[in-house]
Amino acid sequence: MDNRRQTYRHLFVKAEKAGVEMTALEESNPLRGELIDLSIDGLRVRVEAPTTIEIGTRLTIQEIRRHMPPAHLLLGFVSQVKYIVQEGRHVCLGIEFLRQGLQQLNSLQESKLRRFLVEEQRRMLRYRLAVQDE
Repeated sequence: MDNRRQTYRHLFVKAEKAGVEMTALEESNPLRGELIDLSIDGLRVRVEAPTTIEIGTRLTIQEIRRHMPPAHLLLGFVSQVKYIVQEGRHVCLGIEFLRQGLQQLNSLQESKLRRFLVEEQRRMLRYRLAVQDE
């Protein structure tokens, strides 16, 4: 899949165990997945197959949680599935954040997301420098 995003895309490695909780707007049960990458514009998530999610499904991204080291981000972003790729027992979802009419709320959510991404970049840089020093 080509990278069509115009903004920085932060890749999460499996060892970090970053998770995502989301809910389809038509359903009440949360869907949990593994975060593959994240940007200001959207994210990629790996979920267990089969799933009822289809291209065009609208979701609310409730939270992003990284276990090692711990980090937690509550979002509430409304988003839409742009692509789906089957990967063995899993399905990879490409999800785009939708910009809604409530500009002030969007600005607050986007600001939290930007801070989270900056901290992730700093954390990865510290890790790489520590590995180089060994």
